[in-house]
Amino acid sequence: MCGIAGFFDSRERAPVDGALLRCMTDSLIHRGPDASGFFEAPGVGLGHRRLSIIDLSGGQQPLFNEDGSVVVVYNGEIYNFQALTRELEALGHRFSTRSDTEVIVHGWEEWGPAVVERFRGMFAFALWDQNQETLFLARDRLGIKPLYYSLLADGTLLFGSELKALLQHPALPRRLDPQAVEDYFAFGYIPDPKTIYRDVCKLAPGHLLTLRRGEERPRIRQYWDLVFEPDHSIGEADAMAEIEAWTAGREADIALADVTYLPVIPDARKVLCISINYLKTHPVDGEVKRPDFPTCFIKAPDALIGHEEALIKPKATECYDYEGELAFVIGRAGRHIRPEDALGHIAGYTCLNDGSARDWQKHSVTAGKNFAAASSCGPWMVTADEIPDPAALTLTTRINGAEVQRSGTDLMMFDIPTIIAYLSTITPLGPGDIISTGSPEGSGAKQDPPRFLGAGDVIEVELSAIGCLRNTVADEE
Repeated sequence: MCGIAGFFDSRERAPVDGALLRCMTDSLIHRGPDASGFFEAPGVGLGHRRLSIIDLSGGQQPLFNEDGSVVVVYNGEIYNFQALTRELEALGHRFSTRSDTEVIVHGWEEWGPAVVERFRGMFAFALWDQNQETLFLARDRLGIKPLYYSLLADGTLLFGSELKALLQHPALPRRLDPQAVEDYFAFGYIPDPKTIYRDVCKLAPGHLLTLRRGEERPRIRQYWDLVFEPDHSIGEADAMAEIEAWTAGREADIALADVTYLPVIPDARKVLCISINYLKTHPVDGEVKRPDFPTCFIKAPDALIGHEEALIKPKATECYDYEGELAFVIGRAGRHIRPEDALGHIAGYTCLNDGSARDWQKHSVTAGKNFAAASSCGPWMVTADEIPDPAALTLTTRINGAEVQRSGTDLMMFDIPTIIAYLSTITPLGPGDIISTGSPEGSGAKQDPPRFLGAGDVIEVELSAIGCLRNTVADEE
């Protein structure tokens, strides 16, 4: 979050009041505590308060083009700036920073006001073009970043990220807008473009403001709007083909290797696990008969890590084991849920590796199943509408590429509706609760000889129609 402020005298080219510009800008210090910057030219002043995020050493603002004729102050993030940088460099523009801000000035040189249509992100900025003597304001499509403005009686246009920046100017009228007050009590907020003051407006989402020196009033134009009406002129197959054509040859803004995966619900309120749900030899209890009811245990949320993160082998055990499982996430709360209604309470499905310290499990299930970062969940959640029959999936677990578990989820002794009905009798189920459904034959403790996990081992839990959860084991430090 940064803050911008400034003013433009559309009639005169008199020296600006630098102290006033700094006062307006510094009223936004809470938005940008790291640095400040100012631009002053006859009749125009731009100010910026910076919260450093991208290019910490080279992204100071105001920022200029090559010859200093175009300058910008900006709040936000342009997600596709790397692709735009390459495109603009190919067109001959020279970049001096690695900041997303710089694509604004070079993009303006190349495409003019249409540059905003190329931005994907959240932004509010003010750009001054010295050659055209034009001030240009723009706000992102959904209005994530705020921008206020006011045209004073003497032709001066004020702007700022917050209303308080404009209120520093002594010539700004403070007349309340009775309609805005009524709107606030009716809606709980004041709809754009109104504000509480009659003489101050918000630049609406998806809008541009242009004011050239000598013009009486700014020109405001909408460049984007959200369409709520469905478009039935194209079928699903044609729509998918259009998307594939659009993405062909495009590079991702962020490399997949730079993504950190979290568990599908990193702050899950409950993680409930079914302990025995396939006919097998249990790794601790030995041969088991089909139980009359599901047996379950609770796993602490911090026992789970995400896809591609390191599983931590506890120092306290040499019997660190794996179990590949199907898990699901509750999306709709319920208590005493009937089996016939159960699937309607599921938000989606994911893979889970239930890590266990088998020797500690003999102390208690809770002890063996809850070592921090010893289990994993992911790589993502596939929504329930994409998996109409969770009993028709294939579960496969591999260690260092070698298959150690394979089963169909149709072989579960207690199907998912039964599990939900049973657990919701014990406790209310709420959105974000994770429930794991148990593991088939093939865990390390039941290999001959036992095959426990050590540092460097790679475990993959794959479920058809969901994906593959992959983690590498590391020793606890």
